[in-house]
Amino acid sequence: MNQVKLLTFFQIIFLGIPGYFLLFVSESSADTPVLRHVLGIYDSEEKHPKLIPLGEPPEENSSIYGERNPIQDNLAVALNHLGYIVEQLDIHNEPLPNSEQMQRYRLIISWFGKNSEIPQPESFVQWIETQVQAEKKYLMMEYSGMADDSLPGIVQLKKRLYRAIDIDYGNLYYDKKNRIQLVEKDSAMVEFEHRLAYPFPWYDQYTPLSSDVISYLKVKYLLLADSQSSMVMIGKKGGMVAPGYALYKETAPPFRRKWRIDPFRFLKTLLPPISPVPDVTTSEGKRLFYAHIDGDGVRNRSEVNFKKYSSEIILEHILQKYPDVPIGISMIVGDIDPNWWGSQQLIDIARKIYQQPNVEAATHTYTHPFQWQRWDRTSAYAPLGTFRYEREVDESVEWIADHLLPENKAVKLVYWSGDTVPPEEALIRTSELGLDNLNGGDSKFDTAFPSYTSVAPLMRPVGRNWQIFTSASNENLYTKLWTDNFHGFRNVIETFENTESPIRLAAVNVYYHFYIADKIASLASLDRVYQWCFQHNLKMIFPSEYVQLVRGFIAARIVEKQPGVYEISDRGALNTLRLDHGTVDLDKSKGVTGVHRVNQSLYIDLDSQVTTPLIVVLE
Repeated sequence: MNQVKLLTFFQIIFLGIPGYFLLFVSESSADTPVLRHVLGIYDSEEKHPKLIPLGEPPEENSSIYGERNPIQDNLAVALNHLGYIVEQLDIHNEPLPNSEQMQRYRLIISWFGKNSEIPQPESFVQWIETQVQAEKKYLMMEYSGMADDSLPGIVQLKKRLYRAIDIDYGNLYYDKKNRIQLVEKDSAMVEFEHRLAYPFPWYDQYTPLSSDVISYLKVKYLLLADSQSSMVMIGKKGGMVAPGYALYKETAPPFRRKWRIDPFRFLKTLLPPISPVPDVTTSEGKRLFYAHIDGDGVRNRSEVNFKKYSSEIILEHILQKYPDVPIGISMIVGDIDPNWWGSQQLIDIARKIYQQPNVEAATHTYTHPFQWQRWDRTSAYAPLGTFRYEREVDESVEWIADHLLPENKAVKLVYWSGDTVPPEEALIRTSELGLDNLNGGDSKFDTAFPSYTSVAPLMRPVGRNWQIFTSASNENLYTKLWTDNFHGFRNVIETFENTESPIRLAAVNVYYHFYIADKIASLASLDRVYQWCFQHNLKMIFPSEYVQLVRGFIAARIVEKQPGVYEISDRGALNTLRLDHGTVDLDKSKGVTGVHRVNQSLYIDLDSQVTTPLIVVLE
């Protein structure tokens, strides 16, 4: 008899049924909220390049300071999969949270680079010590953030930082990598996507100070006595991964990354599991599918039929050919508006597109900024007058609604253009209009980029707002920025397959531009992608519905009423939960309509009419 059943049995025997319910009510005051927030701390003064498509010079795709960081680029996808919400703190521009603000967090992660010099290092160390004493776990990825050991007291601060999580720091760095020798390894943990090979990347001495600190990789330095060092460790207070042992990084284009450690297993070992996990990949056991089109190329002529625009080809060969497939379609107003580069003919084509019952409307902005932080130098069309977010968001939405949409439709989303890195002001404009947003992320997991590091998380924090990421890359990144390999979009199928097994990590997202209909080869690749989707029994939804699922993931609140009994609230449109271990007592749960086994996980269907379902989990 499991713990929940045993507890219930004795409560009823000794207290009677009325007494049992009185006890249940009294226990509700001790409900335990499941903490789902993780604080990622990074240094904005270090640049971390985006994934660079094959053949693209890295300097053309460098990221903006503070917009990307190794926690967002690498760990966030695994944390999202485990049910966690990753918030970011730039240590150079934001204050560390106070004790009250820290109550929502379960874990602190820092991931600093080799040359990072965090401001006020002593205050940072004191803050970490305080948080660990308050039972917040701390994970130190790679460097401490205090690079210059010649400064007075820096070595002692480093020692204190490691000691906070029961690890001794030796300050014995040696740079002769060919003198580092393997002592012991847990291959499943430390050789996940890339095998360890000589020369090893780093040596300094790290030693566990407590018996509960587990070492997964031990090395020694051949020129030093008593030099055994643990490079990957997890304990009750947190963990660490020494420099060079988290990721393998290529030093030449396309600068790909691979995991050395298994991030899923590492995080599951470090953190108590969230059970059950809010899930945005699945509905009624079926994997979710959504499709959307960015407005670029709406007025291009197509080699499929030189008398027609590519937008007409999309209408005839995709929208009308697959009338049961929901899709979101955006327009760049500057391409359609006759006062800019448009015409009445393009207006008529856009109207026909939006009249299709399987189409929902979005905007791809007014002028298509290429770099949202540098609009004045990189926009598809020179703005009329001073650049304004109101033009890109508000006025583009208004123009599309007034000139293109039938009465029964409205613009649902903003699809970010260009580098897809909108600043907070753009997200605020979108929110104030009652709209949501999509784009960015550009997940790839294929032969060219064979790693989970190339899969994007669900979203990116931007101030107090969230940018919602797509679930796959578009054809631009498969065609060397639309210069070659025009059939390349068919390779997105590899990403769909690799994010389905062995774990279902993402929804299927068929994401492209109107210009995919410019070429016979590219249009054929799109049709091949659709055919793959039709063969896999997917649940098809609109992009706006997917975005609302991500919103539900962010907002969902999980409360453990008693051991193994969880109440779910504030989940919005999200109606799927996932268990990676155990099963569900369907008789005692409330608001559960079914369960489905996929891979090694159990997916739980929730009744959309039940606002606070109760899930009873059996081990």
